[in-house]
Amino acid sequence: MRHFKILGWLWLVFGLFWSSLAGCALLAPSVQPEQIVVTSTSVWSTDLIVNSLEGAFIIASAVFGFGLVRRWRRAQVVIGVLGGVLLAVSVVAIPCPWFPPATVPMKMVWLSPFFCLALYSLITPLLIKYEPKAA
Repeated sequence: MRHFKILGWLWLVFGLFWSSLAGCALLAPSVQPEQIVVTSTSVWSTDLIVNSLEGAFIIASAVFGFGLVRRWRRAQVVIGVLGGVLLAVSVVAIPCPWFPPATVPMKMVWLSPFFCLALYSLITPLLIKYEPKAA
């Protein structure tokens, strides 16, 4: 049960950190001068969908991390799914171009916390029996 508490706190901190970072980015004023940018509607809708999915992932990680700490029923299943999604995104991010350019070993060093959290989230529910709080 101790591993689920650790895992819950890790996901809670992960979600709260990225939520606060996104909130600060939205509150910070833009220092760019007025510029006209022409974008198509497909770019706008794609950006809206991606931002919504990122926001949903961050909020779900914080909510179900808290749920794992409070021993909610089925929280370990959702954390396992979030771990699988995080692992898939981390693996897909390795061959993608980065700015500034980075080598593959450097990308793996930067992504290693995400790999560890994702693998821990996948392995823990498989190997340890989860005991939800009695209703």
